Parts: sequence; structure tokens; C-alpha cells
Amino acid sequence: MAPLRRRTKTDVVRDWDRPPRRFLHGTTTALMDSIRRDGLRDPYLASSRALAEYYAGTAVDERGGHPLVLECLDIEESLLRMDRPAMNEPVGCDDGCVEKVCELADRDHPELRGDAAIPAGMWLVSWAGVGSAKYAGTVRRFEESEVE
Repeated sequence: MAPLRRRTKTDVVRDWDRPPRRFLHGTTTALMDSIRRDGLRDPYLASSRALAEYYAGTAVDERGGHPLVLECLDIEESLLRMDRPAMNEPVGCDDGCVEKVCELADRDHPELRGDAAIPAGMWLVSWAGVGSAKYAGTVRRFEESEVE
């Protein structure tokens, strides 16, 4: 498994301006029969292989099997959402990371200040901040790769 490196303010600025378009999902071989049959429903997607492998390890701990990373294809950007739970997890970023992404969101989207609901298009907040987003749909096309 690749080591999970905490994201930094530099990562946030880079991904805010040029978000990567590779969407990965960590899972376990124990779930693949149902995923192949029904698709991957409402998955959380990661921007880095290391983060997807981390979540694959979590899936193995919960469900058994072996860790697996799926590269999700044909992702519709309009169905991406902010990954609110990941913004509160300590695995994703260093101490200044969340503050930096909030600063960028305030700068570029003043309409979001305060208690406003975050629009669907603001998936970039968690993508840049912690390297993940929620997909509000079903992924039916993906490529599988084992975790070493």
C-alpha cells in the first residue's frame, strides 16, 4: 500500500485551480459481485491512489476480502457533491489545509459565507481540501486494480 501523505496548503491551492480528473474508490473484493451486478451506488471518490488504498483497507477491516481500487469512469461533474464527513477526518490534511480551502471558497464564492447551504457544484471544497468527493449517482464503468 502507498503511504498516505497528509495534504498541505500547496496541494489545496493546486487542486483548487486545476482539480485532477481521476476519480478513485477504495473497496474490497468481498463487495465486487454486487458492485459488478448493481454498480457502485453513491460512492465516495478519492483524488489520490494512496487515499483510495486507505479506504480500501478500511473496507477490508469491515467486510473482509482483499483491498481493491476502482478507477471510476464516465463521472458526471454535475453529480459530484462535497464530502462533508471527510472534512472532519484527520487523515486527509495537515492543520492549515481546511483553513486554506475555506479561505479560497470565501474568496471565490462569497455567497457561501455564513450558514448558507453549499451548492452541488462546490464538490471542489472537499476535493481540494481533503482529496475526496461524494458522487450522487451510480458508477457502472470502472477499472479494477489490486492493492499491493
